[in-house]
Amino acid sequence: LQGHKLGSDILIAQAKDSRTYDTVVISKAADAMLAMSGIEASFVLAKNTQGFISISARSRSKLNVQRIMEELGGGGHFNLAAVQIKDLTLSEAGEKLTEIVLNEIKEKEKEEAEKLRAAVSTQWYDSPTYIASLGLFQGDSPFPGKAIAMNSLK
Repeated sequence: LQGHKLGSDILIAQAKDSRTYDTVVISKAADAMLAMSGIEASFVLAKNTQGFISISARSRSKLNVQRIMEELGGGGHFNLAAVQIKDLTLSEAGEKLTEIVLNEIKEKEKEEAEKLRAAVSTQWYDSPTYIASLGLFQGDSPFPGKAIAMNSLK
């Protein structure tokens, strides 16, 4: 198998086009790669004994490999999925997989950024500092010292 890393924690390994493997061997290779320290997801591509391209996908908890395999016509579970492809070569399947994984990473980063923005926004609006900065409390502030300090910044 030869492979590459996407980011710091995703491995994609591809067998030589001239070799065929049993699907159990392909799955075990994906399991072994996932067991490596610091790896979040692993993908193994190989030609199986029936002549199809098999991709076995594994993840720990951050990357939904089921969604990725579904885009290629397969399925599975959030952190364990696979696909068998008839109409692509091994290298074409590898390129398509890499593109889908990169898109999934971008989408995940976008979702995380939105969650962070929402969390920061919610924390700010609900915080005593924000409420005090509006000058809503004169005198008997439920947040002693904060309203005065924030009012002086206006």
